[in-house]
Amino acid sequence: DNESNGSQAFGGANWNNKLISLRNSLFSNNNAGTEGADFYTNASQGVSTSQGFNLFEDTLFSSITFAAGDFIGKDTLEALSYNGNAFTQTHGLRCNSFAVNAGDSTGLVDTLDQTERSRIVGSSVDIGAFELQSDLIAPIIAMNGLNLSVSRLGSYQWYKDGVLLLNDTNASLTVSANGNYYVSVLDPAGCLLNSDTVSILTVGIIENQISEISVYPNPVMDILNIQSNETMQLVNIYNAMGKNVLSSSVQSNNQAQINVAHLSFGIYFVEAEFLPNQKPIHFKFVKK
Repeated sequence: DNESNGSQAFGGANWNNKLISLRNSLFSNNNAGTEGADFYTNASQGVSTSQGFNLFEDTLFSSITFAAGDFIGKDTLEALSYNGNAFTQTHGLRCNSFAVNAGDSTGLVDTLDQTERSRIVGSSVDIGAFELQSDLIAPIIAMNGLNLSVSRLGSYQWYKDGVLLLNDTNASLTVSANGNYYVSVLDPAGCLLNSDTVSILTVGIIENQISEISVYPNPVMDILNIQSNETMQLVNIYNAMGKNVLSSSVQSNNQAQINVAHLSFGIYFVEAEFLPNQKPIHFKFVKK
């Protein structure tokens, strides 16, 4: 595991005249006076082999046998944060870097990275010597009536209908108006993660109607969740032309999970039916 940056006559980062095997390493943004800006192999004496999952910007004169998972011709400037844009010889990864979770954890011995922090955070090890200390998993909003909350560590900013809610910067939010809500969490690694959108459709108690209902995520890709404080019996979904494209009875009294993965992209309308003497609730969602 290494990330190199240097300058010499042959091989700005590495000059090899023996046997070397590479994995999970970065070689980029180096200079050489003669040949091999990033990596040089003395063809008469050295053998350089990749085990995969490396990043090479300049491979000229490297004589490396490449493998699956290698990034060829990628400038690490695209991948690295440069420690807050201040140039140093080693760098942390950007939150959106293609090198995050792109390494190979097979047979990994070290449990700590070059900064003595966890070597694997997320689905796999990162390429390079520094591990991004974020799993990049979007926060999930938990709902308890009209109280929305997230358990992810960080700093928070809530939004309603895409508009920033001034002063709503806690891990929880009590909803006072209908709308579409989501939260952005800046995690300890400096990565900004957005939750799915939760739709709050009815606030306040109305006679013979439902006082609280929420729909999430919206837009939805596969499973649409509908949660109410009253007993639901049936959910009907209609397309933009008014055609009933899906009907589903509710297995759990106050929560329905509807699989809409098969529906085409677009806007749909939902009718949720409740107990007798309670008017149905209508709302719309976007299938992505």
